[in-house]
Amino acid sequence: MNTRSIPTLAAASLLFAGVLAGCDDDDDDNNTSSSTSTSTSSSSTSGTGGEGGDGGTGGMGGSGGSGGGEATGRVRVGHLSPDAPAVDFCVDPGSGWIGPVMASLSDDDGLAYSEVTDYLELPAATYSVRLVAPAASDCDTALGPTDTTGITLPEDVDATIAAIGFLAPEGNEPAFELTVFVDDNSDPEMGKAKLRFIHTSPDTPGVDVGTGSEAGNDFTAIWDNVEFPNVGQVSNEDYLVTDPLTDVTISAQANDSGTDALVIDNVSLPEGAVATAYAIGNLGGDPQPLKVLLCVDNAAPVTCSVVP
Repeated sequence: MNTRSIPTLAAASLLFAGVLAGCDDDDDDNNTSSSTSTSTSSSSTSGTGGEGGDGGTGGMGGSGGSGGGEATGRVRVGHLSPDAPAVDFCVDPGSGWIGPVMASLSDDDGLAYSEVTDYLELPAATYSVRLVAPAASDCDTALGPTDTTGITLPEDVDATIAAIGFLAPEGNEPAFELTVFVDDNSDPEMGKAKLRFIHTSPDTPGVDVGTGSEAGNDFTAIWDNVEFPNVGQVSNEDYLVTDPLTDVTISAQANDSGTDALVIDNVSLPEGAVATAYAIGNLGGDPQPLKVLLCVDNAAPVTCSVVP
């Protein structure tokens, strides 16, 4: 396989366009969380709410304000595009630019690949966003030629904005895009946990994901033939409601191949947890190895780890 050249920051003018993001990442690439924001809709689709401006994304569908107080929503951002560089952001709710957001949180590295911010509660409003370089001292110099406008954040929605695909696709590879996943962080029933699987590895074909492994002759599929960039379904539901997991082996196989593409041992999920497993990276390991990003979504703050 040919080695990819990683795009420069200047080539990333569309990276996370339409995202209002804040992040306070640490130096551990395998465990990141922090604060964020922005727009749009349902599992692996663009927004079904308000239309975005030029270069923007649509707004998430949601109800209007209830009139009893300030309407808010919660959003986080995940950088799952394996060849895209880190960036920082400035946001404008209509009263002037604020930021760079991550630099204001003492984060000069920006939001990098495999990092996920914590949820940030923001007023329901229409925002503009400007992409700037990590460590930028102000919002004056944009990476892209234009700002993104018309980004609507509605009320009472938890959502993850994921940057997926390749910034520099080759052949028929999927190009960089923003995809919005609505998150159900409501507590599972007593004694249970909730888990979902989202396929965000851009060059990996449809996969079967389940417990056990081909090597152990005990693989049982839970999610069948999940294709990029979709949420796996269990009885037409995004989430598997399960007994707590303790030291379970989870594997992913190319659909109907019977051959393990990825095996993760000793996976545990405690009672009451709501978690998302994202397939990230590249099947051939270039530019990033195939991994799983496992996030406990209802932790405070959100905790995410790259495994194995």
